[in-house]
Parts: sequence; C-alpha cells; structure tokens
Amino acid sequence: MQIVKKTETKILLLLIFLSPLLGELLSGSAPPLEFFFPLGFLIIVTFYGGSTLLIREAKARWNMQWSVAFLAIAYGILEEGLMMQSFFNFNHADLGVLKFYGMFGGVMWPWTIALTVYHTTVSTLIPITIIELLWPDYKEKPLLKKKGIAIASLAVITTVIFVMISIWIQQSEFTIKYIPNPILLIFTLLSIIMLILAGFYFRKTRIIFSNLYLISPVGFVIVGFLIQISNLLIPNILAENKFNDFYAIILQIFLVFLFICFGITQILNKKITNRHIASFIFGTLILYIIFTPIHEFINNSTGMFAVGAIAFVLLIYWYRHIIKNTEENS
Repeated sequence: MQIVKKTETKILLLLIFLSPLLGELLSGSAPPLEFFFPLGFLIIVTFYGGSTLLIREAKARWNMQWSVAFLAIAYGILEEGLMMQSFFNFNHADLGVLKFYGMFGGVMWPWTIALTVYHTTVSTLIPITIIELLWPDYKEKPLLKKKGIAIASLAVITTVIFVMISIWIQQSEFTIKYIPNPILLIFTLLSIIMLILAGFYFRKTRIIFSNLYLISPVGFVIVGFLIQISNLLIPNILAENKFNDFYAIILQIFLVFLFICFGITQILNKKITNRHIASFIFGTLILYIIFTPIHEFINNSTGMFAVGAIAFVLLIYWYRHIIKNTEENS
C-alpha cells in the first residue's frame, strides 16, 4: 500500500513539473535564468502543473480516448488567449515577425493556430503520455481527491487572474497600448467552456482503425519532428517574406487537417504499439533539443545548451526504457 502511495505521489510531482519543463524551459520560451526566477517559476509551475493535473484527472475519471484533445486545446486557449492574451495583444514579446500578421477580427491567426497546436501537443498531451508510458497500470486511475481537484483549480484560476491584471498594468510602458477587447475575452472564455463540454460529451466515444496501414516507428519519429518544425517555422517564414496572410492562414489550417488525419489513422490505429507512441514523442522533442544551442549562442539565452544536453540524455533513457518494456511484454 505504501509503495502504491509513493508511486502516485511520484506521478503527480512529475506531472506538475514535466509540463512547464517541456512547454517553457526546453522550448526556450523561458530560458533558465527566467524560468527559475522565484516568482516566474511559481507562476509557470502553478499554471502548467495545475492544468496538466486537471486534464490528466479528467482523462482518467471520464475514461477519455481521443476527446482528451478537446481539453488540451482548451488549455492552449486558456493560456495564450485568456491569460497571456497573446492571440490579441500586439505588444506580446514573443510575436516577432508575426506581430499584426494575419490579424482579422482582432485575432492574430497565424500565431493563434501555431501556439494552439504547440500547447496541445508539447505542453499537455505529451507530458501526460510520457507518464502513462512509464506507469501504464495507473493510466486509467484517478489520482486526485476532491480536495486536490479544488486546490489545482483554485491555483490555475488565481494564476490566470494575476497574470491578466499584470499584463494590463504593463501596457503603460508601450507607446501603442493594447486595450483588451471584452468581447474577444468573453468569446475566448466561452470557447474554453465549450471545448471542455465537448470533451465530456464525447468521452465515451472511441475511434479505432484496424484495417489501415500503420507506418513504422521511424516514420512516427519523422512525422513528430515535421509537425513541430512546420508549425514553428512556416508561419514565421511566410510572415518574413510578406506572403499574403489570408493564404498563410489557409495553409496552416490545411496542415492542421493533415495533423488530425495522422492522429486519427495512425495514433488511433489498432496496431499501434508503445514503441510507435514513444517514437512520435522522441521526434517531437528532439527538435527543441536541437534548437537549444541556437538559443544559447545566437539568442544569448544562458544555460540553454545545458538544458538541451540534460533533456537529450533523459529522453534517450526514457525512450530505451519504454522500448525495453515493450519488448519484454510482447
């Protein structure tokens, strides 16, 4: 019984820290000096960790399959649309060439699409899947009691409100001030609620393809890499070259459609193994590891090379562990 409790505690702690480590630190969005700054660290871990715990708990309690993606998308919109407001705020520091690019109805759509795909995968679904592959016996087991759910929910809500207010206060520093559009924020909140309800509504539905061809694990590595690099670079390249923003959005939507097709026909394929899933995660994360020296030596983000080196060692260790377990159980 004591061993079980220790395992559950370990899973919860890893879920709390793995999501921000991947979503913010490894990606370079928050380099080490920024990530480990006490207040910033508290905000990042509280929001990412609390949200990931809630999504994972809902997945287990509601016995969700593909519909957990609705919750992951809702998370991305909660972070970037409601809390950070980067979908609308042209003063957001990370926009770069995407500032004002493809802005329709007050929304910078190329940035919005790219960030939603990123958070859906790297910040939520991948951390949860990494843990599930390590402890498959706990995959469908709820780990939080009502008190834990309440604390996690309160932590996330409090962080969102605090950051929103902080961003509004900071606007006084800019020549052109971002003034939040209440209609956009209301629609953002409604979209989050609708996505959560959709996840609950479709919780019992299952998609399983048994007759479709399943590509090799190496193919999963390549696809995972291509999804992230195309999502990351294509909008920026198009904006840099002043490509028509409307057609850029259409291209992004088409790419998202291709990603969804891959997920439906391959990840939900009956023949899929843990090796395939681990390979997909490997291909996804290796891109950000490759980029860490660029952050260190070109963007002057001190410590990113060390982050990449440690992440690479841990990723290899995790991957080999999953493959070994898969072979032993086959």
